[in-house]
Amino acid sequence: MFVPLIMVAASGFAAAHWKKEGFYALEASGLETTNGPSGEQALMIMKGTRTASTYFCDELNQRGVHVSQEALGHWPQDAERLNVTAAEHMTAEGRRSWIEASLRYRMPRNPFAIEVSCRNNFGRKGWDWKKRDQCSQLSSIQGSPCKPPYTMATCRDEFGCFNQLSNQPKCFTVKPGTTGVFGVSFDYRETLALGDVDKVDWDELVRRRIVVYKDIVSKISKERSLTVLAQTRTNFVRWAISMAFHKEAWGEPDSSYRVVDDGKEKKIIANDPVQMVKDMVYDAYNQLTMVREVSPEAKTVFYEDIAKDADTVIKELLPSTTFINKQNKDMGDPNVAEQHSEEVNQYFTNFKHFENAIKPYPCFYKQVLSTDKHKKWTLPLAKETNANGDETYVLDLNASCETIEDDRTVYSIQEYLDMSYKASTKN
Repeated sequence: MFVPLIMVAASGFAAAHWKKEGFYALEASGLETTNGPSGEQALMIMKGTRTASTYFCDELNQRGVHVSQEALGHWPQDAERLNVTAAEHMTAEGRRSWIEASLRYRMPRNPFAIEVSCRNNFGRKGWDWKKRDQCSQLSSIQGSPCKPPYTMATCRDEFGCFNQLSNQPKCFTVKPGTTGVFGVSFDYRETLALGDVDKVDWDELVRRRIVVYKDIVSKISKERSLTVLAQTRTNFVRWAISMAFHKEAWGEPDSSYRVVDDGKEKKIIANDPVQMVKDMVYDAYNQLTMVREVSPEAKTVFYEDIAKDADTVIKELLPSTTFINKQNKDMGDPNVAEQHSEEVNQYFTNFKHFENAIKPYPCFYKQVLSTDKHKKWTLPLAKETNANGDETYVLDLNASCETIEDDRTVYSIQEYLDMSYKASTKN
């Protein structure tokens, strides 16, 4: 039985609301190869920021699934570490080719990951022998061993030694094809080099990306089973809190809040509480509707379930897969389950201002009062008729939302939207 190939995408298709077989054979350099053995499956995860994506990839990899984490990020930075240019890779065809290759083969984190890790850290203490052996072979290769369209054997990461972190010491895979499931995780906001965000209308960029993703899905689905998956969050208040601390750590200012440090702990001063939370609910809505446009059968998983029990999510997501015992290679984020789990008022210096601003919005205010970070929520939705005369779901910030009280952790996007609308119109 085929196990789904997963494509996870995060936030974005409401036009009016967009915001800004065998061992890795280096000696086979340049060898064009065919698809993997019959029965292998792929996983494509398009994720949102602060959705436990690094943790989720690590949990999958620990169980013998091969997923390249943050696979479209950090290419220019890693190329710079090798004193080479990323120009031939950072093209629309280069980015697209990397996604397709990652759905056909077990690939490293990016086209430079193997070289960066091996040439800059060869012989690092604590490395698995498989990684040492792979790097030893790399030393005999002149020039970059991985170029578009990335079909050569020198691009492969069969043992999962380069797919989670830039300098991971351990290899995840006991033997090639351990579970027969592999794939890629990347940020749904990725433009795929389809246009300059400062020069091209964002909605036009979204449409261009959807066309590319649809074509990828159509092509890969003819070769193997494919599931398109959106990884997002549903508690928009706690997501906003997480984003505030994340942006502060990365030096990304936001006019709706600022983070202050009194020497003991960091807290948020909310300048525009409603905007803080609106940004996150639009992110989730845009993500889900975009991914559903890419594939009507697309599924979604939520941060809240992953943080609570990743093992349950993985088993429900891939029900026909026989996993290996979790390896505990310590390359994930053990803090996910507890991070920002206190009551919401603990994270603000001006909580009363935050609370009073949020009160008129029933869904947001319910989430302010909720003390359980692991509860998942519906979206506040309404229906409207579009220009084609079709009914469609739209966000309605005056609508309510509810917690989802079933034991499931994987939903089709359409099912989740239907559930959300029903909850919003219940009263």
